Amino acid sequence: CVHVRATAKVLLVDDRLALCGQCPISAECAESDSLCARLVHGGDAFGYIAVAVAHGLGADPEEQGLFTEMVEDFSYALHVVKMAETREKSEQERQVLQEQLNQSRKMEFVGRLAGGVAHDYNNMLGVIIGFTEMAMGKVARGDSLHADLTQILKAARRSADLTRQLLAFARKQTIAPRLLDLNETVESMLKMLRRLIGENIELVWIPGADLGSIKMDPSQIDQILANLCVNARDAIAG
Repeated sequence: CVHVRATAKVLLVDDRLALCGQCPISAECAESDSLCARLVHGGDAFGYIAVAVAHGLGADPEEQGLFTEMVEDFSYALHVVKMAETREKSEQERQVLQEQLNQSRKMEFVGRLAGGVAHDYNNMLGVIIGFTEMAMGKVARGDSLHADLTQILKAARRSADLTRQLLAFARKQTIAPRLLDLNETVESMLKMLRRLIGENIELVWIPGADLGSIKMDPSQIDQILANLCVNARDAIAG
């Protein structure tokens, strides 16, 4: 192969021991001449080709001409195959990108829809929380009804937190920084984060000790955590 690369023309093997020592079929060609050439077309190299001909014919210009034509035909055929494979790969990549774009548009639409629904839902939750707090003020703490109202209030506030997270994902939440305990904020997101990454991936929460308070909008923290977990999930899946 080294000697074939050194010439752009057909190579007649006249020193088989020196030129074909590593060839596994050189012994079978001992009683013949060998013609070798590179398979090249359009700047692409596809390898080498060699044929065995009767002694004396290897140096015949007509034989070399026929061999050259065969090499050119093979090279062109390989070039056509490669171009077809390249076009097919490009078409597949285009289809994948189009599907990703369509999915992105669908997710954008879902995000807008979720944001609108969450906004209306959040308004209703505000009414539920307000009336529940007023009702609790009219009932003695020891009354069983007060305990029931407390559970309603906790559920409503938790629902409001989930709604706030949805609004944050849809980017429809007004930024409102406040002092936060980072451990509590992250812990409140764990359930939703585990749903985001799926059951096949284990999410381990190891809170830090003696953390100071931070001033930040909790919805921004939720968005950061969601992005990190989704990106990690996609990296693991990839």
